[in-house]
Amino acid sequence: LTNSDYNLEKNKVNISMILNQAVLESMINFIERDIEVVLDNKYSEVYCYADAAQMQRVFDNLIRNAEKYADSNSKFLVSVKVIDKKVNISFMNKCQNIKDKDVKRLFEKFYREDKARSKEGSGLGLAIVKAILELHNGDITAEKIDDNIKFNITLEKV
Repeated sequence: LTNSDYNLEKNKVNISMILNQAVLESMINFIERDIEVVLDNKYSEVYCYADAAQMQRVFDNLIRNAEKYADSNSKFLVSVKVIDKKVNISFMNKCQNIKDKDVKRLFEKFYREDKARSKEGSGLGLAIVKAILELHNGDITAEKIDDNIKFNITLEKV
């Protein structure tokens, strides 16, 4: 996924609305696993210059990862903060199984932190997320905080 082989249709889009919709559409999956979803987004409108469909893909992928890998009976926290000309969106869930050494490799193509795990997936999802965000002049990082994994997205605000 590079600029040369991928055509983005960038427009001024309400990234807050796209995120809210993605979280709401996934609620049933979290309820089935007894995972409490906390959406901390006080902004009804936050605009970025982006491809709406690809940003939906980014959010869906991160949400699906939380659905698959979050510990049952835990919390999934999604938060939005606007600081100056940047939009910071974070996704955090309890995931005791991930090791510190694996966090840096999560965005590598085909990387799966534990090959023996029974969860389905190609290992491409987070690599695609990173590539899409880079095409939007954005970034994503991951960090382990105690028993939680936190993904931090940064985008430019319009």
